[in-house]
This record gives sequence, structure tokens and C-alpha cells, in this order.
Amino acid sequence: MKRSAKLTLLFLTLLGVQSAIAAPKIPSKLQGLWYIESSNKGDWDAFTIVDNHVEFFYDLYQLDSISTGKSDYQLWVSSKAKGKVTLRVVLSSDSTGSFQFNKWDKPRTCKLVSKHPDVAYFPVTEAQNKVKGDWIFADKISNAFSINGKQILMDQQKWEMVWFGEYLNREYRALIKNKKNYRLVYVSKKGKSLRVAAEGAEKFYTLRASDPAIYQVLGNWYEPQANKWTYGFFENFAIYNNEFWDYQGLDFSANKGKVTLTKGAKVINLVFDKKNDSLLSVKADNGAVQEYKRAGKNLPAYQSRDESPFKDTHFQQIDTAYITGYLRNAPHLEPFTVSRTNVVKGEEENLYADVDSLGRFLIKVPLFNTQQVFIDWQRTNKIGVLEPGEHYFLHYDFTSGHYLIMGDNERLHNELAKYQPYTAFRESNDDQSRRAEIEKMKGMDYLEAKTAQLKKANSFFSDYLKLNPDLSAKTKYFVKNFNRYQTAFYLMQKRFDLDRAKQERFPEQYMAYVKDSLFTDPVKPFTLSRDFSSFCRDYIQYLKEADRSPGVSHTETLFKLVNNGSIPANNQEKQAVKLTWDIERLIGTDSVSSRKLTKTLTPAMAKLAGDLKSRHESTITDAAVETLWSNVLASDYAFYQKYITDEDIRNSYYSQAVMGNLDMTRKPLETKHFEALLREIKSPVFRSSVMDYQNYLLKKTTIDFTYAASLKNTEHLKSSKDADSLLKELLAPYKGKVVYIDFWGTWCGPCREEMKYVGKAKEALKGKDVIFMYFANSSPEFTWKNMIKEMDLTGENVVHYKLPDLQQNMLERRLSVSSFPTYMLVNKAGEITTAKAPRPSNPIGLVAAVDELLK
Repeated sequence: MKRSAKLTLLFLTLLGVQSAIAAPKIPSKLQGLWYIESSNKGDWDAFTIVDNHVEFFYDLYQLDSISTGKSDYQLWVSSKAKGKVTLRVVLSSDSTGSFQFNKWDKPRTCKLVSKHPDVAYFPVTEAQNKVKGDWIFADKISNAFSINGKQILMDQQKWEMVWFGEYLNREYRALIKNKKNYRLVYVSKKGKSLRVAAEGAEKFYTLRASDPAIYQVLGNWYEPQANKWTYGFFENFAIYNNEFWDYQGLDFSANKGKVTLTKGAKVINLVFDKKNDSLLSVKADNGAVQEYKRAGKNLPAYQSRDESPFKDTHFQQIDTAYITGYLRNAPHLEPFTVSRTNVVKGEEENLYADVDSLGRFLIKVPLFNTQQVFIDWQRTNKIGVLEPGEHYFLHYDFTSGHYLIMGDNERLHNELAKYQPYTAFRESNDDQSRRAEIEKMKGMDYLEAKTAQLKKANSFFSDYLKLNPDLSAKTKYFVKNFNRYQTAFYLMQKRFDLDRAKQERFPEQYMAYVKDSLFTDPVKPFTLSRDFSSFCRDYIQYLKEADRSPGVSHTETLFKLVNNGSIPANNQEKQAVKLTWDIERLIGTDSVSSRKLTKTLTPAMAKLAGDLKSRHESTITDAAVETLWSNVLASDYAFYQKYITDEDIRNSYYSQAVMGNLDMTRKPLETKHFEALLREIKSPVFRSSVMDYQNYLLKKTTIDFTYAASLKNTEHLKSSKDADSLLKELLAPYKGKVVYIDFWGTWCGPCREEMKYVGKAKEALKGKDVIFMYFANSSPEFTWKNMIKEMDLTGENVVHYKLPDLQQNMLERRLSVSSFPTYMLVNKAGEITTAKAPRPSNPIGLVAAVDELLK
């Protein structure tokens, strides 16, 4: 063989070897954007295929190998972050095919499209105008993200943009390429941060500071001897002594620097000597040089003892706690929230503070006593404790997880930031199947299982104490009682699993444990544990269920109203009513006498009493309800006096009983009765809260309706016997308008809650032909009117009906109203089109539904 032939053969052989080991490539007919048919808008509904990558659920997977047939293909792809995926493709045409990823339950038809219908595409050179600025991650200048021209700088590499667009006004998306590597990148502003997601992970970038000198000291610094967070230096301000400070002239040369901090007229001059990245010497004004260490996620464990107890004011006065804070890299700038239990009303309350464009806030929290709270739970998942009058500063970085506190009670707050009590139950709980098994348990088995979990949680905390032996007395007391009442809460919540139809009760041993171990020696103050309030409520309610609830007879009420002249009656009617009541009241105590009296009740007398009751049905019902609530209040007071020995807790329940009465009736109590109730409430905080509500309702009784014509007379409707005719008559005056119907009741908590949003709903529908029509179910006249006045529920386009019980029930049955509140929409022709209309708390949905009917 000639030399040239040998060389040619060798070249061809080498070429074959190279071809055999070359990276596989996806055929061009598979490349492009494939739209998944029958997908819901906003879901993952399309995927990109490029020469060596396949998208699956928002991320690109690199091609490992491919098997090809005539029109079918099998692809094996992988991602370092998310593992391996396979894809089978059967093409039916150049633009349509059946695709099945191995994680799909069945193949799906996909169509090749040039553009995603929900993406607004821009020239790649426009990207730098959409995402402006230089951004850094983890406070490191080297971790930069920026867009310049057609390139994105990311992970210290420059990537070419293949395309760039905006998806549903939610985020920017781009396909980028670096040599043979591709990425899908998702970019959006989150508060003051830039969220960048790619390859199964997301990072939050901070806008690069205008003065690079700040990166010499950027972060939080604490004094190690006192374990005290002292300084925070950030791009736009410094943190010192619970306050934000402005920079004046920050200079750094090598490891030496200086800065002037200003706060109004206050000025501090700082001189820096940076020993290394974690150690900084600071001289403040004419003070001594002090060394500081860079803080991590939390401060180290304290090394000294602190036996100081929690403040217990015994509810003598309301005082305010203040939290100033900085949320760094927050996912959004929604208001900062503190949640706590209002122990006067017995309900959860949220307090809010605006967060400014830099992530700063100040929230004021009125407190009755030292209290457990939730600290911006939706964003931070942190619990805390606030003492009346304290002021502290909170810093939370959502990217790094740094959570630091300075100011009053800083030790307690920093210890709780590091040890969140829920952790003990998460770590000590059994696996999911065991938890499900426990929830099915009853009686002593359930008690044994829950106390075992409590023991594990306490053991978990004991192990933590071995590593942190100098934990403060406050933290130890709080965690101990947190564990107790987390368990207590679930033990008494189990009452809802009891079979009420069979009058099922807990075993005596079960309740003995609850009483002796959890109720008799409560946490002090009782507001220190949120779960104690919930547990105590359930425990008291369980005990009250064994007592007979006070009832009210309409016959007795009629008898009293006739006797005091509130209902006029002749002598025959009076005799008939008295005899009817005597028969009824003796049924339970002296059935023999009751039967004898029944024989003396003639049909004529029974008719007289029945007719009188029918004519004054509304008056009797209102009086009966008022008597019922008065009886309930008296019964509650007697019950709390008997079972609650702790005066602070008893005062709380007394006030809740009075507030509950006022809230349900919306009617001030009679002066002497109110004063007698008030004398039993010893705490000034509870007394003043109850008095404020009583005075508020007294004032409301003197105020007239803004638009009295909204309340419609219904006397002429008493004879109506047909629901369709009745509804037609009520809607007739509003033909040509949309009618928004609300079935509600003054007794209905969710109804009253929704009423708070009616003002915003009316404002959103202002200028539209809409009528707000209300039907009140079983609502006393006085309460009904007072609630309408209180919430200002009148107006030219508002009508209120308080139908007679017969007609109200008839209408509700015809329209299948089974729960309250129920909202409906009626079109311009007078036809009900929506039996489940949007609530007032959803004004956007309500406006859209109304606009559709107004077309």
C-alpha cells in the first residue's frame, strides 16, 4: 500500500473514532418551542429544545444520548441539580407530535410554535433597559449579575442571549448560551432585590452600592465580650443604637477607614482598622478602640447567667412595644405584620406597619401584658415575646438568613431567634404514618401518645441546654411553657372528635391530667403562651357543655311583655296567655298539674294566645333574644367564678363575656346591670376596654341612619305565600340594574366580618347601575338597625329587608340558601345568574362579575 493511501486510511479511521465520541446532537426537526395542548394558563405549558438541551419544568437538561427511528425518538437527558429524565417523541408531522416525559402519566400532544403566546418578546438589546443596574449576590462584588448589550454577566461568565421576553407581566425570561452550554433564566424584581432563577436554584441579588468602599465593612458587627450586636453597615445606611444613620464621607484606604454617621443633629465619627474579613477595630469619637467580630446568622450563645423574670403587669395598663427593623433582600415589600391574641375580645389580631422602599419599618404594638406574638409569620416564620414598653431593632436578611436583634430584651430575642420552639416538635415528632395513627386515637391512648411527644420535645430542649448551659431564665421559662401548652392545645382540640350525638366525654383520668398538669398551675402571665389561650378556651367550653345551657321560652316572654304592658292585651287574652305559660312551665317539674291545667285550656283561649303571639312575633322574638343573652351572661359569670381561680384569667373571661354580649346584641347594657358586671372585673385594662365598647354603643343609639330610606317596610309582605312571587315583587323596582343580594344575620360572625369590606366594594362599583340588597335572617330589630348604622350600610343604591320569619325562610328554601353569608347576582332582566357571587372582600372579582352583567 502506498504511503498516501495509508495516511488517508489512518485519517478516516481517526475521523471515525472522533465521530463515535462526539457529543450527541438533537435533530433539527425536534428543535424549537413546543406548546403543550390542553394546558392551563399560567402553568408550565411549553418547553424548549435546542441542539443539546431539553427543557423540563422550567429548567434545561443536557442531552446524554439519543435513539432515533423513522419518526420516533428516545432522548436521555440529565441535570446536575435535578437528576435524569427521559423523553419519548413520536412526530405526526413537521409541527405536531406526541411527547412523553417519563414523569408524565401519559403522552401529550404538542405543537411546534415560533413564539409563546403569553410571552412578549423584545430585541435582546432591549434587555438592558428592562433589567437595569449592576447586581451582586451574597454581598460579594465578584458574584455579579448585569445585562449589557446582548450579553448577561452571571456566575462570573458572559452568556449570549438567544431571546429575551416578558411572561404575563410577571417576570422576564431569557434563553442564554455560553459555548455549547445553554440556560433558561427567570428574572423578576422582588422588593428591592432581583430574583434570578436558573438550573433549579434561585438567588436574590442586591443592587451594587454606588460607593464600593462600603464593601470593606458591609454586614453586621458584634462586640464579643458582651455578645452585643452594635453596628450594621449597608449600602444606603448604617444601623446603630436601634436607629438608622446616614453616611457622610466614607473613606477606605487599604485596611484603614473612617466615616461620619448622622441622625438629624446627632453625629458620630468612626475610625476603622480592619484586621481581616471577620475582625474590625472601631474607635467612636473620643472613645476607646473596641474590637468587633462579623456576625453570622445569629449571635453566639451568651456566656453569663441571667435570672431576670418576665415582666407581669397584671393587666394594670396598656403599654406599647416598638419594633424598628430592616428587611434585607425581602421577597416583597408588603406591610410588616405582628400577630397576637386580643385577650379582651378572645380573638386573633394583626397589626401592620408599612415597609419603605429600602426595607425599613417601625411597628407599634399595644400590649395588655407580656405576650407571645408571631413576627411577620408569612415571611419569617418566627415567634417572639414582647414586653410592654420595650423597643428593639430587628434585622432579617432573606438571602443569608441573618436574624439579629439589638435593644431592650435583646438577649431573649436573640436566644429565641436561634432556638425556635416549634423545632423541638418537628424534630421529636414521629414519622408521617405514626402521626396519622395518633390522630385516629381516642381517650387514654391519645393522651399517652401526646404526652410522649411532650416528653420528646422536653428532652430535645434538655439536649440543647447541655450545649447552651447559660440560656437565660426567660428563654427557659418560655420554652418550657410553650411545650406544655402546645400539647395542651391538641389534647383539648380532640373534643371536636367526640361523638356529640352520643354525648361522648373524655375519660376521667384524661381530664384529671389536663386539670392538674395544665390548667391548675398556668403560665404567668397567661398571655406569655398563645396556645394557653386556645387551650383554656377549649377547656372552659368543654366544662360548660356539661352544664345545661340557659334557654328562653317565647311563651314566658309573651307573658312578661303582656304583664309589663309592652304588648297590649284585654283580660281574656291575659288569662289565656297566663294559663298557656303555667302549663308550659309545669311540664318539666309537675307533669300531673300540667295535664290538669291543659284540660282547662279551651280552644278559644288557645286561639286568643296564639293570635296574640302571631301578631307580635317580632317583638316577642327580640325580647326573647335579649333575655337569652342576659341569661347567658349571668350563667358565664357564675361559671367562671366557680372554675377559674386565677384572677387575671378570670378577669379576661369576664370581659370576654360582656364584650361578647355587646357584640352580638349591638345594644348597650342597662346601666345598673352593666355597673354590677363591671365591679367583678378588677383589672383596669379589662375594665376600660369593656367601658369603651359600652360607651361606643350608647353613642350609636343617638345617631340616625345616613340614609334611612334604605330600610324597607315589610309588614305588607306577611300574607305572601309564594316565594317566586315574593322575589319578583322585591326585584321589580330594580329592573334594568344589576342586584347584588346578601343573605346574612346579625348573629353570623363571617357575615359581620364581610360587612367590613362593603365600603370598599361600594367604592369599587361606584357609578355603576348596581343595587345592594340585604336579607337579614333571625335578627332582632334593635341589633339589626344598630349594625346597619354602625357599619354605615345605607345609601341610595342600598336596600335592607327584615322579612317576617315565614317569608324569610320561604325565600331561603326557594333559593337553596344553606349557609351564611350567601351572595347572589341578579341580571338586568331580574334573573338570578350567580348563586355564589364574589364576596365584598373580593372587590376585583365582584367588579368583573357585575361588569359582565352590565354589558
